[in-house]
Amino acid sequence: REAFERFISKFKVSRFPPVEQHKISPIESYDEEIKNYIIGNQSVDKLRSVTYNLPFINDLDSILECLSTEEVVKWIHEDHILNAYLSSEYYTENAEITYRAKWDKTDRIYERRIKNYMLAFFNEKKWVRIDGKRYSPKQVLNALNSRKNIEFEDFVPVIDRDYIDAIASSLSIGKDEVEEIFGHFAFCKEVTDLSSNDFYGLLLKLPDYEFSKSSKLSSVIYRIIESSEFVKTFKGYENSENMTEFFKNGKVLVTFEKKNQYYPANKTYLPSTKIITDVPVLKKRQRSNNDIFVKIFGCKLYNYDFTIIKEKISVSKANEAFRRYYNEFKKYASAFRDSNENINKYFSRLTITLAESVTVKEGDRTIDVEDEYTCIRESAAKWYIIVHGEEYDINRTSEVIENIYDNISNTPGFDAGKLGELFRAKEESDRRFLIIKEFGSLDV
Repeated sequence: REAFERFISKFKVSRFPPVEQHKISPIESYDEEIKNYIIGNQSVDKLRSVTYNLPFINDLDSILECLSTEEVVKWIHEDHILNAYLSSEYYTENAEITYRAKWDKTDRIYERRIKNYMLAFFNEKKWVRIDGKRYSPKQVLNALNSRKNIEFEDFVPVIDRDYIDAIASSLSIGKDEVEEIFGHFAFCKEVTDLSSNDFYGLLLKLPDYEFSKSSKLSSVIYRIIESSEFVKTFKGYENSENMTEFFKNGKVLVTFEKKNQYYPANKTYLPSTKIITDVPVLKKRQRSNNDIFVKIFGCKLYNYDFTIIKEKISVSKANEAFRRYYNEFKKYASAFRDSNENINKYFSRLTITLAESVTVKEGDRTIDVEDEYTCIRESAAKWYIIVHGEEYDINRTSEVIENIYDNISNTPGFDAGKLGELFRAKEESDRRFLIIKEFGSLDV
């Protein structure tokens, strides 16, 4: 050990700890992934044994424990064999995994490409020092190419350009070389990539932080989770202490009592066109992937229906001016018809009316909906927006227009925000510019 520490500090020796094939007992996450694949894909009900003979460095755990982050980076930089191993997700040679099912008399060979155990080991071990504490790469948020990730540095460990520059300076090697080395490892690309305990730990902290900042961070998290990319790849968070605590006492950002605030997640509803009364509603887009918010946050779907009492609809004085403006907007918005099957289906017969109030029946209750810029759905093609007086606010109305088109599209990934931007464009030249920017020409 002393000889190794001398070499790692001075790098005046010609030999590094060798990478050799070892029979190993792997870390739990690696072992579990291999066994799950065998059971799920190799017609095996129960495993009796799995044997791992993999390229590895003897006593690597102890070595990493006694080295600083700078020493680890310097080692990888100087040891070209180690660097080559860490730059590949899979082994290319000298790796073998065998296994026996319950009734096997001889070993079977694991024939899938074998994931690089040494890389997995580096990703799990705490060798990255940030603000005096050591973390594994999987516990650290990567802000090298993400401005939004650096905003989470008060809550989770983050690496950024300054961190890379400091290491490069201390070792007198290039910044690009240090960044390339860090690029080998599984630092979190998004805050949602954190482990269950770390992610829910963050959620538990947000409501107690400065509201102006925490509300922005909550919105960042919600946008990630409602994206189609996240939904496609999300496999669920494992049970953890902080997950249990969050589902009991955690809070989420909502709109309630005419203001944004944090409210118990298990008493919060997800956005729905069925909601026409003041209940706590998660501050996210309307129809986007609500089911995943139920799974992750424990929020509720709103399951009460209403019917509109048509003879009690009071049309707004601003409706005529809005109707003229909206009809001009539709001439350009029609370009988006081919972008979504539902938009195309309802576009021609879609009507939106500004109303002073709309009276509805929800169960045994009769409710006068009068809160400004509340959106009320009669059908997919017929909507009302509450607006008082003779004028409507174009920005607030555009947000409701976005919600309406988002609901009609009912498709993850459809960007209704572009229709909101088009609605806010008052001049014909600005509308033409936006259509050409989006579609390449006006001939759509």
